[in-house]
Amino acid sequence: MKSFKEIKIKELILHNFGLKILAIIIAIVSWIVIVNVDNPSQRKTISGITVNMINGDALTSKGYIYQIESGASISIVVKAPQTIVDELRSTDFYAYADLSERTPDADRAQIYVRCTKEGMENTVDIVSLRTEYVQLAIDNKIDKEVPLELNITGSPADGYVIGDYSISPTTIKVTGAESTVSRISTAKLNYSVSSMTATINDSVVPVFYDENGVEISSDKLELSRNSASIQIEILPTKVVDINYALSGEVAEGYHIADEKANMKNVKLAASKDVLDKITSIDIPAGIIDIDNADDDRHFDIALKTYLPNGCKIASSESNLKVDVTIEKISERTIQIPICLLYTSDAADDK
Repeated sequence: MKSFKEIKIKELILHNFGLKILAIIIAIVSWIVIVNVDNPSQRKTISGITVNMINGDALTSKGYIYQIESGASISIVVKAPQTIVDELRSTDFYAYADLSERTPDADRAQIYVRCTKEGMENTVDIVSLRTEYVQLAIDNKIDKEVPLELNITGSPADGYVIGDYSISPTTIKVTGAESTVSRISTAKLNYSVSSMTATINDSVVPVFYDENGVEISSDKLELSRNSASIQIEILPTKVVDINYALSGEVAEGYHIADEKANMKNVKLAASKDVLDKITSIDIPAGIIDIDNADDDRHFDIALKTYLPNGCKIASSESNLKVDVTIEKISERTIQIPICLLYTSDAADDK
């Protein structure tokens, strides 16, 4: 049996129950109306939201490499009370795309966005995304060893020339998309020696080229190293005379009709201390030997043979070439007419 108190409470609740429900609804609607009048909902476009790529290792573990062609940064339209909308910034949102199921044949990833501003997660409504997908370029990931070449441009200062040069290492490992890496033919270390007067030791960033000499950007390539070391000798020069002499006597009945040499002096390049010790190049006796010669002789002499270590020839020609023309002595009988001279006395006797 219910107590008198329980009956009274029940009657209190159920008495005019419909009117009470209506009153509650009216109160809620009134509150909404008041809120929207004082703080109405607004829409706002927010740009510059970075899209995070998650599970990218699922692609790389399959031997793929990817590049983002579009969708790395997006704009969204949000709706929220005006006081909240005015404060929203791009950093208040987290956007991401899941790459775990992507392949070269399925290269679009859905973009998802949520509000991360504290206390506003359920108040801000994301109405739309201006960009809904990340577009990827997915390719096989490959490695390639590319030869390094030193490309020297310009000329040293007057009186100096380029000597020996070296690079280290001689190759570089390139990793990236097969469509890009397979096009690379060489990597050049471009360096200008204009007006230089001293040996160069430097580090140079490689530039990649295809077989037609077209440059390939390295922005999306992984390199085993960022630069290579180079050394270029810049040597002073000096012009010295070449001294030589013919050795021996031509065969009997022959003589030297002509003698020509392609150069009288030569430009040398070496360190200053080496050059200071060289005054001329002297070809030893017996090298240009014409002893008992009865025909033309040609001598081609490598001048570097007579240079000290560390010295090189900087002239366009490095060999002394001597041509000796040898001709037979000609004998010819010349008839001289004899004229008889008569004196006046002899004439008178006649």
